[in-house]
Amino acid sequence: MNVFLAMTAVTLLSTQPVDGTLLFLEHGNPVVEIVTKKQITHVGIVFVDSGTAWLYEAVPGKVRRVPLSAYYLELSEYNRGRKQPAKIVLRHPRVAFSGDQTRAMKSFLDQQVDRRYSVKNYVVGTPGDGIHCAELTASALNRARIFDFKDCHAITPGELEEQVSGRYGVAIPVALSPAPTKSWCERSKQWWSGWFQWCGWSCGEAWSFCRR
Repeated sequence: MNVFLAMTAVTLLSTQPVDGTLLFLEHGNPVVEIVTKKQITHVGIVFVDSGTAWLYEAVPGKVRRVPLSAYYLELSEYNRGRKQPAKIVLRHPRVAFSGDQTRAMKSFLDQQVDRRYSVKNYVVGTPGDGIHCAELTASALNRARIFDFKDCHAITPGELEEQVSGRYGVAIPVALSPAPTKSWCERSKQWWSGWFQWCGWSCGEAWSFCRR
């Protein structure tokens, strides 16, 4: 029994994700911090496939499935020059999800990939055709049938973090490697690409409110 408890403790404190590991981002978006009054500004859920950890998340634009290692690199780049860097923490399930639970969650998430990202659901208080990060993650966890989140569209990342605490372990900080040095042309191309993506999403989001 002591060996089992020790192994469980090591798993819960490891930065190596398992199926259903939750990724929370602290100080990632000052607007979200102000609106929600929480330091947690983003959430995603991780599953491991053939040895590769994949993060499912809803971000401005759409829902995506991205290698966790690539996400870490993106955040390192995002933090470049920021006075208050965004921080990643992982929380592992205290009890491993069963195969059926994992398949149910992944099936739902795979169907959501490329779905439009939107905060309209949260703002107006009713579900819509878009989806935001906490709504996506809470809806996926509901598929495991050990959670019963009501009105997933109304949950914020910080609220979700509080509500899963009974079934998830402590928050484990992830140490990010410094972003690799890029040329001026590479940085400029990345900045303009992100700017156009943001403008495209924000215009579409504004139009969705007009159609209400």
